[in-house]
Amino acid sequence: MQKKLRHFTHTDLDGVSCSAIAKLYVIVEKMMEYSPEDYTDVTKAEYEAEYMEYFTINEKVNRWIDERRYESENLLITDISINEETAERLDQIIKEDSNRKIVLLDHHQTAEFLNKYDWATVEVSDDTCGTKLTKEYLFNEGVPVLESFVHAVTQYDNYKHDKDYLSLPKILNHLCYLVDHEMFMDIVDDILIMQDRDEFSIDNKILYNAIENKETKNNLYAERKANEVIIVKDGDYNVGVVFAENNLSLVGNKIIENYCGAIDYAAIINMSNKTVHLRGGDRSPNLGLEIAKPRGGGGHAKAASYRIDMNDEFTTTLINRLLKGE
Repeated sequence: MQKKLRHFTHTDLDGVSCSAIAKLYVIVEKMMEYSPEDYTDVTKAEYEAEYMEYFTINEKVNRWIDERRYESENLLITDISINEETAERLDQIIKEDSNRKIVLLDHHQTAEFLNKYDWATVEVSDDTCGTKLTKEYLFNEGVPVLESFVHAVTQYDNYKHDKDYLSLPKILNHLCYLVDHEMFMDIVDDILIMQDRDEFSIDNKILYNAIENKETKNNLYAERKANEVIIVKDGDYNVGVVFAENNLSLVGNKIIENYCGAIDYAAIINMSNKTVHLRGGDRSPNLGLEIAKPRGGGGHAKAASYRIDMNDEFTTTLINRLLKGE
């Protein structure tokens, strides 16, 4: 039975594009094994990508080792590196059984020390990227449309692309952040599998649908956050307070819209970057001058922000009331 391919990769365009290349490889391998009428799409039992940052990669890899996933899975790590302690653990796994498959492909200078391991390839150059290394490792030859895609990602990742908003590298990056990673991977692979063109391109319809999908998700998030609001008294004013980390302007406007007449302004608390964002309506005070500026912040009359200071009684009251849900 073929082992599942577990893929840990970075969250940016280059990292996500690595997953598109890796899944394409699994698709091609599967298409060669099955006749067209018997072929089914790749399942999570065959390939699964996980996207992560540098502060989570070592934890993820060590958990994969601790759970002995290497007995049923091959591991691919792309566009991100691990520390030496974790690398030593992976190396020991391979030394115990040479049939186990672990591969790391990276292009960052901070990962060059990993080249001492046979299973790691770190190539530092302004003409390469994780996606290019992944393609070169998995495919001996690339059809023109695949080469075109890899070239665009390489150009973007090395800041060598045309700054035109509509250039392919820029469009790919926009698409990567408009849709979730799994959808991006599927969109790219659908185009690559068709192979009906030499140059990789994104149709306007795909971009329109991606934008529409993103707007729908943002609106749903704002609506959900508006439903979590609690109302706190601030002198003569009623304040709608909520925790949120994304689309803060949209969330604030939705709160003002939904609570028209019930609140005077909204306070959106972003604990991840320790800020309070204020949004006002017709009855609000001057949020920039009266609320934000005394706390070291600033802004406009209807939109302002300031950094959280836990010595500020007003802010701590808002946070405590939210935590208590009252």
